[in-house]
Amino acid sequence: MIRLALHLRMLSATAYDFLQGVISLPSRRRLFDYSQCIDIKEGVQQEFLDQFSKTIAKECLEDHQKNFYLLLDEMSIRSDLVYNSRTGELIGFTNLSSVEAVLQELEDEMKGIKQTEKKLAKKVLVFMLTGATSDIRFVPSVFSIDDLSAAQLFSRTWDGGNWC
Repeated sequence: MIRLALHLRMLSATAYDFLQGVISLPSRRRLFDYSQCIDIKEGVQQEFLDQFSKTIAKECLEDHQKNFYLLLDEMSIRSDLVYNSRTGELIGFTNLSSVEAVLQELEDEMKGIKQTEKKLAKKVLVFMLTGATSDIRFVPSVFSIDDLSAAQLFSRTWDGGNWC
């Protein structure tokens, strides 16, 4: 029943709300608890990769079903600060690697900006594996970004595709 409810909610929130009045479906809060079983963090999600491997072993019996495309997309997100309810951590800032942070500081110093402020993320770079001949889809890595430079795209693609 939980799987059905999660699927219905994913397809259409309005339809789920309507059906909740007609048949007995779990509350939105209960669905949220079930949908948050893996703690999402920025970068490569090892838990998703483990689940991906198990799914391939179970569902991909033919050789052609084991072929996957690696897609990446830059998606706009709401620029807002959010707290992680489990850890209390403030979420929403872009995270730069140590090399990128040093380069940003150097660039700011050359422009005459004294202090580098953390920027709110405006977009996320999402990597997705999708089956060439199967319906399997996984999002194994997500990176927060502001204005994506070529160097940042290269390093995130290298990090994001390193597990292939």
